[in-house]
Amino acid sequence: MPFPNDVAPTIPTANQLSGDPLDLALTMFSGEVLAAMMENNQFLARTRSMNVGAGASHQFPLIGKATARKHERGQSLLDNTDPYLSNIESAEKKISVDRPLISSFTVDDWDTLIAHAPFRSEYAAQVGYALSRGMDQQIAQVLVLAARGANPFTAAENAGRDGHVITAANMDTSATVMLNAMRDAAIEFESKDVRSTDIAFAVRPSMYYQLVADGSFLNVDKNPGGNGSQASGIIDRAYGFEIFMSNNIPSTLVAADTRTGVDYNTYNGDFTKTQAIGFHRDAVGTVYREGVTVETDRLTEYQQDLVVARLISGTGILRSECAIELALP
Repeated sequence: MPFPNDVAPTIPTANQLSGDPLDLALTMFSGEVLAAMMENNQFLARTRSMNVGAGASHQFPLIGKATARKHERGQSLLDNTDPYLSNIESAEKKISVDRPLISSFTVDDWDTLIAHAPFRSEYAAQVGYALSRGMDQQIAQVLVLAARGANPFTAAENAGRDGHVITAANMDTSATVMLNAMRDAAIEFESKDVRSTDIAFAVRPSMYYQLVADGSFLNVDKNPGGNGSQASGIIDRAYGFEIFMSNNIPSTLVAADTRTGVDYNTYNGDFTKTQAIGFHRDAVGTVYREGVTVETDRLTEYQQDLVVARLISGTGILRSECAIELALP
């Protein structure tokens, strides 16, 4: 899966390298880590993102609603007492990169490891999975915070552009309760003019398979094109929106980072009651400074090599009305 909304970070080709086999193997390892990360990431491709190159932040535009009305004969479009001009509010959301997301390990003989493709690929896959989980957790937390967020605009035409939280008892154990909450969320999105395209619901695996067992969205008579099956264990859509399962929906109390001199975007909150997230791709934005970077260092004292893979990124809220949290009371 490529990086969304942008060109994927480039990995040097063989003719751009020094010709050293170790250099080439390290580049192959970096590419395999990136491929594993993007193959397993679920939230990044479903939200906004931007490569900031050598920069440290990006300003995403926030645009309010326009208005329209019938023109009366002889009236000026610039008459302020009876205005035709739309008061389109605008703002900018600056999202900065955080400290690097790191996955590291030590190996007794790095040269031997990367020279053997099966070993190299498995290590790269594990590191890529780790970075993918970290990125998903970061974005999922911000999506929940967006659902709890306030309207950034004040004009009357932009009223109601807040996030929304739907609570119900037994939402963690009852497929019927979850489906009803999803229906209410779909209505909420439509009432706020959130486009029905590019909306997804992320649920925990336990609930996902309860939805499969429930079968409400597997009936081929109601879904002529087919919509998954109990045999495949897949539900593609519900109420017109994509459904997918994730182990990275936040479920704990996440404390704020208070380290001196560390500037982070906001990821903290009490997520102990969160069960699912409904969101449009405009809800949050992620900036990343580079692709996956891999560095090695020889630890002579231990006769080992330290291998470090890192990804520099940051995520922030863009449009709160594009996110809905489904939670226990």
